[in-house]
Amino acid sequence: MKTTLLSFPFFLALAIGYVQSNVENCYKEDKHDRRFSISPGNYDPLQMTIITCTTACGELNQKYAALTYGKFCFCGNNDPDDAKKTTSGCTTPCSGDSNQMCGDSEHISVYKSAQHFTDLTLSVKSHNNFEVIFEAMAEPESIIVDYQMDYGEGNSRTQKNASDLFTKHYVLPGNFAATLYASGRNNTAPEVQASTLVSVNFPVTNMSVNCPKVTASHEEMECLVTLVDGSSLIVTSDMGDGQGPQNYTIADATRFVAGPEIPSTSTSQGTTTDGFYIMPSAEFQWEGVTVAWEIFATKAGTINLLILKPVCSNEYCYTSRTCGTCHPGMAYKCGQQLFNTATGMCGNSTVPRYTESSLLVTYSIVDKINS
Repeated sequence: MKTTLLSFPFFLALAIGYVQSNVENCYKEDKHDRRFSISPGNYDPLQMTIITCTTACGELNQKYAALTYGKFCFCGNNDPDDAKKTTSGCTTPCSGDSNQMCGDSEHISVYKSAQHFTDLTLSVKSHNNFEVIFEAMAEPESIIVDYQMDYGEGNSRTQKNASDLFTKHYVLPGNFAATLYASGRNNTAPEVQASTLVSVNFPVTNMSVNCPKVTASHEEMECLVTLVDGSSLIVTSDMGDGQGPQNYTIADATRFVAGPEIPSTSTSQGTTTDGFYIMPSAEFQWEGVTVAWEIFATKAGTINLLILKPVCSNEYCYTSRTCGTCHPGMAYKCGQQLFNTATGMCGNSTVPRYTESSLLVTYSIVDKINS
């Protein structure tokens, strides 16, 4: 018996990230009568951030944390003087994060000291083949929590409190270490993490069996079983010859992933206007079946995913995107670097070399998905 499984997932990734902003209270500072005078001491002034200071003051059981000069941290239990509150000042970036402000030479940025998580757990609430629903619990409940997930399939963390954060539709079978990251909103508690192991198996889909209708006695007969998808499979066959069923363990289908990962930083892949765009590093060189694709976008719209196949009467050369045998000069040798199919060069450059007007061969559409 021969068993053939042909499948691969296709990834299309568009992503736009964001930068977290912090709500702060700015006060005029009297250097001769400091309201917050306790220095926690255990910090690096060159790596100062809001959470660094609020955490250090929380460990001293002080109610407030105050930052000044962009790098110094002070603690105290006295409430800030509202008479000295101002909407100007506090313009010096924190030495450890330029997106945050840590007072200045005449002002202090005041925050409540950070609380600390006493417990964080991540578990699987329900599991239906490739769709997994997670459940999280953080203590104490008084902390307003921002959550992020890393589902363990190779992409970056999600954005904080992303939609459907605890529901994941995996597109590959296997064992995944999912990790939950929790932090207090507006720097009220330092980040902690918890993990759990997820085992994903795919059900059998689109199975067909082809056997000869007539065969001679005492001769071998060959049947072809084709499966489009499935994982961790055991095939049981009964040829009806009185010998009973026989079991066969078969390997999972080889899967190929194309396209860049979905990042959580402020980057964008693809065009923002109507048009035709070839995804970088999205070429398959093997026959297969499209089983999944994934996209992340920040606004509504229509995307038509086209999978194209070059039409050549002879060999297709991937390095030059032309029909015909690749010339020796086009057989790039990159040493320890990878060859980038988007640019046709060695290294990590992501500037596409090919646009719609520069396609050098004719393509036929082998699959089209509208979304």
